[in-house]
Amino acid sequence: QFLASQTTIDKVKLFDCDPQILQAFAGTGISLTVTIPNSDIISLTQLSAAQSWVSNNILPHYPQTIIRYIAVGNEVQYTGDKVLIANLLRAMKSVHQALQLANITDIKVTTPHSLGILSLSNPPSSGRFRRGYDRVLFAPLLEFHRQTGSPFMVNPYPYFGFRADTLDFALFKQNDGVLDKGTGLKYFN
Repeated sequence: QFLASQTTIDKVKLFDCDPQILQAFAGTGISLTVTIPNSDIISLTQLSAAQSWVSNNILPHYPQTIIRYIAVGNEVQYTGDKVLIANLLRAMKSVHQALQLANITDIKVTTPHSLGILSLSNPPSSGRFRRGYDRVLFAPLLEFHRQTGSPFMVNPYPYFGFRADTLDFALFKQNDGVLDKGTGLKYFN
């Protein structure tokens, strides 16, 4: 109740699906993203396993606990595990289908990516997916997001990207900015 009554936090991302934590968020009005571990991805390519996961991890808490997103894995592409990467979208589709079969339409399925999926990320206007990720991995994944209305999720770790810049730049204070020579855009934070 502390988060709900003493802070302005209204969204929390959990890196698991612990039932005690989900129960603690019941009735708080705080919406959650729960995470399925990478180690469960292969089994969740089977609809029966996805239905069991939804039945055991979501249904006991829903709708009293506001669960907005289920993150299937975390930074799967970054692991380099080709089998895991190849099965990620199938697992996401199975979890989505299991939710639909349970008549849950307001929980979206996604997967968070590392900024390592980009060949270039700074400045933002120069951002590009790494070759091979763009069409082979992300085209079908983005199509899934489009069809289901789910978000494309990235773990940005902004500290690492801007630790060489000034504190004023990081804190949105007046600074000289950083110029993107390719576009002419100037970034001040």
